[in-house]
Amino acid sequence: MASKRRNMFQKNKTQETTENAEIDFWASRVKNLDSVYNQLSDPRVKKMAFVLEQSQSVYMECFNKLFKNVVAALTEAREVNKYLTTLTRYLDQIESTDLWESQDVYRPFMHTICLVWVHCPYYRSSTRIINFMKETCNMMITESDKFLDPPSLFQGEVEETLPKLAGVLKNLTLYKNLFLEYYDKLPAMFPEGEEPVVWQFHQKLIFEPRFDPYFKRLSLIEYIFTTAIEYLKLEKVEIGGYKARTESEKLVAIFEEFNNAYAMFANLPYNPGDFEDPSFDSDLQKFDKTIKDLDWRLAAIIRLAFDDCTNFESIFKDIQSQKGGKLHLPFSVVSCVLFFWNMFRRLDAILCLSDCG
Repeated sequence: MASKRRNMFQKNKTQETTENAEIDFWASRVKNLDSVYNQLSDPRVKKMAFVLEQSQSVYMECFNKLFKNVVAALTEAREVNKYLTTLTRYLDQIESTDLWESQDVYRPFMHTICLVWVHCPYYRSSTRIINFMKETCNMMITESDKFLDPPSLFQGEVEETLPKLAGVLKNLTLYKNLFLEYYDKLPAMFPEGEEPVVWQFHQKLIFEPRFDPYFKRLSLIEYIFTTAIEYLKLEKVEIGGYKARTESEKLVAIFEEFNNAYAMFANLPYNPGDFEDPSFDSDLQKFDKTIKDLDWRLAAIIRLAFDDCTNFESIFKDIQSQKGGKLHLPFSVVSCVLFFWNMFRRLDAILCLSDCG
């Protein structure tokens, strides 16, 4: 089923260009211009040019201009192609190795991109480098998708999927940070005595179209998984005190409501990793609303559990029973901080009475 859905998403998804498109373009341009140059250099064409020149034809100027343009374009294409092909081995490594192993390639890859800018004046264009970097971002998205398989993300075990997701986010952060690092280092890479030509474009032009929205979508999915990790712990939490049975039943109800809210992600009719599909945002809103309600209810249960404790020994036993549970989530924290504040005030009062005695 996951495989069928994945194929459906791939068919419906518009293919984004990757870095190979840029490299292939220049390789193809060299080949095509070489062919045109060879045709213009053919003895028959030269003979025709000689006739045009001798007859002082008005077409001679057009022919000369055409020939010069072809030579200039071919020189540019050969030079650009020569430098861009130095990136191929890094791209092959990134695309053919495991996601974690490819991290070691990012720095030399980014360094080489800067060297292309420094040593190839023909490629020293903001438009060209922006387009190329946007294509490398598409590559990073593709490689991340290959590793995560977003259409089946919610069908795996939460404990196994969350570390993979966190790893991909860390990987994407590393890549972006390396770009920002070399953005600042670029001027120092120019040879001594040569005026540095810096990148004067904003990094948003590269990352904002696809990279950042993709990162944000994965971060939201990570939020769902981290929330799930915490709520799944409720199954093992025990409530003590006079109202243990009643509060435990409430706890079970919260646990079941969470499972129902989380279950809707198991059979999504869309790819949750596709940041261009707004369907996920709508489902996340519903989930988040449920979680906020459950958080408040859970905070109330924890607060009542503490209130039922008659002495400090039972309080700390109750804290121990909550260990590893839900205490650190936002709304529970509010309730528990208020409780601990009151507890320490009581402790302070007892100590004062003891000192007075």
